[in-house]
Amino acid sequence: MRLAINKVRSSQDVEKLKRITGKSLDHFDEVFTLPYDEQILLTEPDVSLPLRQDSPYAAAVGEIAGVLERYGVEL
Repeated sequence: MRLAINKVRSSQDVEKLKRITGKSLDHFDEVFTLPYDEQILLTEPDVSLPLRQDSPYAAAVGEIAGVLERYGVEL
């Protein structure tokens, strides 16, 4: 199982989630973070344009897509 944590502004956000969830995160094989990106909020629900730009958010989505493809998920 994999988990994507969305709208992460800093490592403190991830630490806060770990405190709240306790050992629940241990059940996930991989945990990804998607950084907070104002462009995503401004363009939702169609985020195709920001995903084509060079940004930390697009890179994180690309990383998740790569993992899914390695597991045979067609994108």
